[in-house]
Order: sequence, then structure tokens, then C-alpha cells
Amino acid sequence: MKTYKELREAYGSGSIYWDAPEFDPNNPTVAISGYGTMGLNLLIKNIADDLDDLSKKTKSGQLDVIANNVLLNPKSTFLHKVKAYADAVAELKSSKSKRKLTLLRKKKK
Repeated sequence: MKTYKELREAYGSGSIYWDAPEFDPNNPTVAISGYGTMGLNLLIKNIADDLDDLSKKTKSGQLDVIANNVLLNPKSTFLHKVKAYADAVAELKSSKSKRKLTLLRKKKK
């Protein structure tokens, strides 16, 4: 049996959660390893809010805290969200995912 670390390396930090109960083909659900699930649009907003917060903390002179606890920490939820976004976008660019989304959109109509 594979360990959690081996599975995460094999599948990345995130992927599209096709089996979500209320899956929306226009806003796919992203499963974030060790965090949970959220729509792609909400994930983008969440990352933008985190970056805004990090910017404010940096301006107030807390760069060392941010660097150690967020940017350089491999267990940081911020890094997991960014990696999950990158993994989800890469998955959505595949022809298999594009086809699946097209079929789901047609089925939804």
C-alpha cells in the first residue's frame, strides 16, 4: 500500500473532483490534498485574498514570519492551494477533460 506522501507525489496537490454532488462544468470542483474541496473560481479568489493578506503583512515588517511560516514551509496551506490550482488547470487543459466538460455542459442543458 502506498503512503500518503507517495500518493501526493503521484497525483499532485490537487485535481478536479468529477464526482462532486453538485459538479458545475463551468466552475469545476477542485480537490485539494490535505485541505478539502472548493470550486475553481472560489480557489482563485481564496489565493488572491491570501496574497493580499501576505502583502499587507510584508508591508508591516513581518517578512521573516511570512517567509518561514508560509512561503518556505512545505506544509503551508497557501502552497497547497497554489499547487492544487496549477494541477487543476493542467488537468483541465487535457483533451480528455475538455471532452468530459463538453458532455457535462450538454447534459446540463
